[in-house]
Parts: sequence; structure tokens; C-alpha cells
Amino acid sequence: MELIRYKVKGNTVMGVLIDYNWNLGVYYTIEKLGKMMPEGSHWMQLTYSPKFKKDLPLIWSNTVHKNRGIRVHSGNTVRDTDGCILIGNTSDLTLLRIEYSVSAVAQLVKAMDKSSTYSLFVRNEI
Repeated sequence: MELIRYKVKGNTVMGVLIDYNWNLGVYYTIEKLGKMMPEGSHWMQLTYSPKFKKDLPLIWSNTVHKNRGIRVHSGNTVRDTDGCILIGNTSDLTLLRIEYSVSAVAQLVKAMDKSSTYSLFVRNEI
């Protein structure tokens, strides 16, 4: 998978998460400026989140430890995250929102195998 960030306004960073593994297509993303994963190679694995009380993708790398708890989860605006990546099926660049986030996360979680680790490359075009 690849996360490409392409717009910053205020403390909102918008981008796209492109799936190369399961032909799920493209998800729109929101992250909080200053709390984003650094550019480069990362890993992603489906694990249980005590905070959300369900399985969600956990992201880590050589520079970002698993204990930081960076997840992919649902939400519509930057107010819904404090460092995690929100995904949705549509976006509104004017309102800085993503929509259909719950269904996007469910689709991604369903496609992931809990026993596998996946690569995620993060790139800025901002």
C-alpha cells in the first residue's frame, strides 16, 4: 500500500491510500499536521486495539515504535484523530472531510490477514 499526502490546510493533511494488495482501490485519508508518520517505508498489521476494542491496522517502522499505537481507523475530520490515519471512500477538499469512513475501514480490515505483515510506503506531495 502507499499513502500519498497532497493537501495541507490548517492542521489537516489530506491524501490517498492506494491499495496494491487486494484491488480495493483508493481510500481518502486525513491526518493531523505535526502528528503524521514520517515519509518512507513502514509496516502494517491487523491487531487488536484496546482503545477501539476491535481489530484495526497498526502501523510502525524503524523510526516509529509499535507502542506509539498508530492505527488506521474511522473518522470524518482531523478532530477525530490524534496521530492516526483516518480513511474514507469519498472526500470533500473544501470542507476538509472524508465520508463513508466506517465502511472503508471495515473493507480494509476484512481484506487483511491477521497473521500477515504488509508494507506501507508514505510519500509527501505537499
